[in-house]
Amino acid sequence: MEVKFSVYDFKDIMKICGSVTATTEKDKPRCQYIDLYFDPADHSCTACGCNGYQLSTVKVRCEYRDIPFDYHLLIPPMKVVPRTKTVKINIDEDGYSVAFIDEDEDILKAVSSPFTDVEPMDYKALISSMRTHIEKYNHGEGAYCICVNPRYLITALESLKSCDSVYLNFSDRVHAFTVRPGDDSVAAEAFILPVRHA
Repeated sequence: MEVKFSVYDFKDIMKICGSVTATTEKDKPRCQYIDLYFDPADHSCTACGCNGYQLSTVKVRCEYRDIPFDYHLLIPPMKVVPRTKTVKINIDEDGYSVAFIDEDEDILKAVSSPFTDVEPMDYKALISSMRTHIEKYNHGEGAYCICVNPRYLITALESLKSCDSVYLNFSDRVHAFTVRPGDDSVAAEAFILPVRHA
């Protein structure tokens, strides 16, 4: 079995799911891997990463050969080698290998690994349950929806990353919301204005 990703799609998987998975505590082995599952109908791969508190998912295009429907492959987060153009995963009965390939089709680096013995989480059921709860309100937008510039939210959260937790307090969908520490470690507060969305 073989799967081939463009470097951009593989980087999206690592950025969106790998960054979450990389923050998993050691006592949660199922969350230390990115779950890749495949849909032959539209040549796509859905990746899920979870650390027990946050779940992120992304669907990307890929090319593959001999992958059965709804096949799951658990891989750890990994850095993409510079000058990579495509990423190819070969799967056999003993495990898998990830090859980083340049534009001349030369292998820059290859990493082989046996399969992990942990069972993947049932992300489809988990996501379905969360969506059902949100979709009870306002045609799927939740009780109310706030649109925010992600750079502002990231900046506010990064300034409080020494805290164990943060509070996000909302009054309504058009006024500023606050981001503040969940403890007394620092006396800080950020106010972020929502942006208009269509």
